[in-house]
Amino acid sequence: MANVNFISSRRAERVRLAKVARWLFMGTMACSLAAVFAIGWNFLQIMGVDSDIKTAESDVDKLRPQIERVKADQAARDELQPYITTLSEAQTSTRQWLGIMSSLKLAVPQETWLTNVQSERSGEVVSALRINGQTANAARVGETMLRLNAQPAYYTGVVLVSARQRQNEEPARMDFQLAVQLQQPKGSETTEGADAKAK
Repeated sequence: MANVNFISSRRAERVRLAKVARWLFMGTMACSLAAVFAIGWNFLQIMGVDSDIKTAESDVDKLRPQIERVKADQAARDELQPYITTLSEAQTSTRQWLGIMSSLKLAVPQETWLTNVQSERSGEVVSALRINGQTANAARVGETMLRLNAQPAYYTGVVLVSARQRQNEEPARMDFQLAVQLQQPKGSETTEGADAKAK
């Protein structure tokens, strides 16, 4: 009877070990399948990224001529930048002097003639004008000064330097000279000089 019980216990132990082996096998298979799935998923992701990289490289190769052209245009623009700056400054100066000359025409009353307009510099900046002219009388000189002062966009101050009546001339004539301070435009660092003569 004792032998029979020993055999039964060994048989039960074998059954239990077989169950454990089956569960271990199933767990191993499940882990293996999960690992294969993860490897396959990662491989597909890598293939997708590699495909995207190849597509991007292909697009870059197609755009490379345009990129090189843009770089060449940028280099040419950088090379031309000093000339563009000089041109912008020249345009600002030209507009200023066109306005000044137009304003001088408005400032000259009847029976008054400008004989010389000369610029004066303060360092690199044209800061004032010396205006010489002829007129019929002192009242015309005062009117000229008032008209210049009435244009603050171009002038900040007008000073009478000299006025001399010509003797023994008919009709009567008076020579005068004005010092006119210029209004400097904003953003303008330097301006060009101007000399003009008119009858």
